Amino acid sequence: MRSKNTLKKWIEKQKNEKEDKLYRNIDGLFLKELRNKLELTQVQMANYLGVSKKTIEKWEQGVNPIIGAAARLIYLISKEPKNLEIIDENK
Repeated sequence: MRSKNTLKKWIEKQKNEKEDKLYRNIDGLFLKELRNKLELTQVQMANYLGVSKKTIEKWEQGVNPIIGAAARLIYLISKEPKNLEIIDENK
């Protein structure tokens, strides 16, 4: 039987792994399709994400992986495009 502390650690680990899986499908093709669906240029998408146009290009070409906060933000935008309005208001 697992101790209470061990069980808490296991639950936390499972939670983190589940959250990480949400963002694993955020790749260059996903970003490009999302950007085209939203009718945004690479420059416009870069401005929303706070990165350079060159970064968007490299992500879409598969040169660099999309990880961390950028992947999460792209995921949130894909789930609710109105999040772009919130980003725009806070610029």
